[in-house]
Amino acid sequence: MTQDLNRVELRGTVAEAPQSRSKAGGTDRVVTLRIATVRRYRQGDEWKEFTSWHRVVCFSQHADIAGLLSKDDKVALEGELQTRRFDAGDGKSGYITEVNVGVNGFIAKLAGEADARARSPQRTGKSAPTQEEADDDNQPPF
Repeated sequence: MTQDLNRVELRGTVAEAPQSRSKAGGTDRVVTLRIATVRRYRQGDEWKEFTSWHRVVCFSQHADIAGLLSKDDKVALEGELQTRRFDAGDGKSGYITEVNVGVNGFIAKLAGEADARARSPQRTGKSAPTQEEADDDNQPPF
């Protein structure tokens, strides 16, 4: 017998600044963010793009990491889908589907093109380290 699996992996761009709040007890932090993923496809001789928007909710240590993210950061994450019912203030209710990054998930900032260019030797004016310098950097600090 196989077990059910609820797992989502996303790699995309942070669409807006993360929103931070505390749970009801005030002890645990929760960070909500929106991630945009772009699917590229070919239609005839032309390439098209379709953007999907994902609401992501991060808990515990993942909330600490998500809180450090900024708009336009590239991220990778793994979590699980959850659909919940909510009540709007006007007496109406609705449903929302979110990716929850909790105990069994992860979230990480990816190095984007701008980050890579900023670290490159040409950009900083420094030359690449010699083999001897690189070997020295790999030594333990004790």
